[in-house]
Amino acid sequence: MGDVRRYSEKKQCGNMKISRDQKTRLNITFTMIALALIALATATYAWFTLSLSTKITTIDMEVTAGAYLKFDTESHGNTIDSYKSVLESSDIDRAIQKALGFGLDDVKLAPLTSEDGKKLHDQKAAEVLSSSKNFLEFDLYFISSQDMDVYLTEEDSIAGQKDGTDFSTSETGGKADVLNCIRVSFAPDGGSSVIYEPHKVGSTTLSVLGKGTQDTFTKAKTGDADAKLFSLTAETPKKVTVRVWIEGDDDDCIDKVIKATFSGRLRFEGQV
Repeated sequence: MGDVRRYSEKKQCGNMKISRDQKTRLNITFTMIALALIALATATYAWFTLSLSTKITTIDMEVTAGAYLKFDTESHGNTIDSYKSVLESSDIDRAIQKALGFGLDDVKLAPLTSEDGKKLHDQKAAEVLSSSKNFLEFDLYFISSQDMDVYLTEEDSIAGQKDGTDFSTSETGGKADVLNCIRVSFAPDGGSSVIYEPHKVGSTTLSVLGKGTQDTFTKAKTGDADAKLFSLTAETPKKVTVRVWIEGDDDDCIDKVIKATFSGRLRFEGQV
């Protein structure tokens, strides 16, 4: 009889121990779930829905350096007078039509990323080519009559002219944040590319796909070392590839900017 009672008490104690262990494990599980939910609620996720896109409506360009600096979408050798001082969206459209078989209106910018401004990748780190129509790519050929450095500049050629480098949108609310996601890279033949990030405030260093680093410049101003794109030797054309994309790893690249539109203007200036 005593043995039965002791066995029963021992079994109850064992059950109580199991119950306490289960409760402890449950508490730990619930705590982990709660922490995960808090993380989900507070984290900022980039990369808006890949099946949708934004749109660049126009992109006009101008060089300003008197008769010393000119450019075009194709090379005319060292004949400076064959180059232009102004290029419009229609010129860019014809250039990509010739190179890629589709026009500016067919380019629908999907979120991509890049460490070097030359190779672009999607969220799975797969390389994306310009034929995908998910970013804008075109070549410019610069030439000058003197040795000079070429800068990207937001400054107007004349006070009040409103022709400096600028990206703008007619969108309102959250869609207007598309301007914060824009990247433009300039990659001269035989040289390293530089990446321009308009409308940026704060750090210009970004972790790309969690493994690389993208460094950009924001102060586009003639004479500013960060805004220097390349150097030219007199009467020697230089090919520069321009790429425009929406940066997927930017904190503003989320669903609120889907289907947003924007336009761009680039102004280059030479300094002897």
